[in-house]
Amino acid sequence: MQETVREILSESGFSYSIETYEYNPQGSAIGVQAAKSMGQAETNVAKTLIIEVDKKHPVCAVLPAHKKTNMEAIAALIDGKKARMMNAEKSTQMTGFQSGGTSPLGVFKLMPVFIAQELEQITSMYVNAGGRGVVVKIAPQHLAQITSAKFVDISI
Repeated sequence: MQETVREILSESGFSYSIETYEYNPQGSAIGVQAAKSMGQAETNVAKTLIIEVDKKHPVCAVLPAHKKTNMEAIAALIDGKKARMMNAEKSTQMTGFQSGGTSPLGVFKLMPVFIAQELEQITSMYVNAGGRGVVVKIAPQHLAQITSAKFVDISI
């Protein structure tokens, strides 16, 4: 799947770089782990979450690694009632990415992508590039254009 992500990025015409970090499968808070491993601020490293609204509508949320997701806000974005994290197995089937390697780029099933509004204010961010320990450094506005994402208030 990383090849698909690289193709999408190459075809976009936007500036980006692929970088790696030491992934710890026993670690939690993978985005925070990535930030520490790369020597980056947690505010510049994003996590990608696949969320299910009303048990039938998948959405992709991209937010700073150290923040929590406002599930009520996610549900409201698509006129839903309840949002919850999608289980890892279903997420892998829907996106093609293994947990810890989920990217907003190149998912199998197209779904709305929402990026936390505070990420719109930074020059560049790191977001998963489709594999554990692999990220792409890209301008948030460019990621939004590639994925047709909206910047919204989804983190707490």
